[in-house]
Amino acid sequence: MDILAEGASIVMVLALVAVVLGVVLVVCWIVLPFAVVGLKPLVRELIREQQATNKLIEAQVRALDALEARYEPMRSLPSLPPA
Repeated sequence: MDILAEGASIVMVLALVAVVLGVVLVVCWIVLPFAVVGLKPLVRELIREQQATNKLIEAQVRALDALEARYEPMRSLPSLPPA
């Protein structure tokens, strides 16, 4: 009789754990859409900031390319012999 009672208590504990995990899962499932909707404006702002950063980087690359093109003819000059 003791073995049967012990087995029943183990089943009860496992059932309680399963119910608690199920409730947690249901709550997370309900909250998830609100979290996604709440993050959407933040993600849009991050995308705008990234686009602005990309434009600044492209401007810097164009400026460096212009400087390189300006000084490229000097690279083709013969070098002076060592003194």
